[in-house]
Amino acid sequence: MTEARMVVNANNHAGGDRYTADEFGGEIPVGPFALIGDEAIGKGIIETLDGHRSPAALMRNHGVFTIGKNARAAVKAAVMTEDVARTVHPARAYGEPIPIPRADIDALHHRYTHVYGQQPPADGVNEQ
Repeated sequence: MTEARMVVNANNHAGGDRYTADEFGGEIPVGPFALIGDEAIGKGIIETLDGHRSPAALMRNHGVFTIGKNARAAVKAAVMTEDVARTVHPARAYGEPIPIPRADIDALHHRYTHVYGQQPPADGVNEQ
């Protein structure tokens, strides 16, 4: 059975190659530039997200692309990416962010995805 995943392009150009977010399980990966019009951008997104827990990728000269198991989850990831950018971008005026240790990111990500306000909706569909 083929699984279709929603992809959202938020077209956000917030600048910078490194964003960390416990909600995404680490840095939001940055992918290469690709011309629009064939499969190159889709392949670039897939390759960029491969091996990452993040549902978001920053594609050079394009912006944010997000995935999710349904449209709601993909849009939620796009909104959360925008929120991270609005926090990190002005904070960088005070210097580079101090990286969070991997063990702490893993613990924060687990808490966010399994504990913190992540109760399944009444219909039983988990939107992560």
